[in-house]
Amino acid sequence: MRQLLRSTWGKYLIALAAVAAALLIRGLIDPLVGRGAATVTLYGAIAVAVWAGGYKPGLLAAMVGYLAVNYFFIEPRGSISVENLSDVGRLLGFLLSALLIIALGGAMHGARERAEKQAETAKRYYADVAAFEREMAQAARPAPRP
Repeated sequence: MRQLLRSTWGKYLIALAAVAAALLIRGLIDPLVGRGAATVTLYGAIAVAVWAGGYKPGLLAAMVGYLAVNYFFIEPRGSISVENLSDVGRLLGFLLSALLIIALGGAMHGARERAEKQAETAKRYYADVAAFEREMAQAARPAPRP
């Protein structure tokens, strides 16, 4: 999993898998919620995408997710459309919420990456210091007597 998170394509695959899972869940709850909560499951998918890869995979998840939700769950189903002012309002609400998740998640993702790089740098530094100290201790030992 860690290797997948480091791969650029892996981050986008995780984003798309999260959207697919969100769509599956939305399909399962469709009889219960109908049109009213069309995008509700996408927010978790966007958060997972941002956590895994930063803001770019998060944007991909938001765009692909909204288009898929619009196609499958918003009337008229089977088409992508924004037909009235109410649809525009829902779209704007989704965009604002998605952008907030992406902005905050992207900042946290960046902080995590910086912390990981600093930890790796510190680990290398302390390994070098330990090696130097071993060399100095060995050089300070008296030579064996014949």
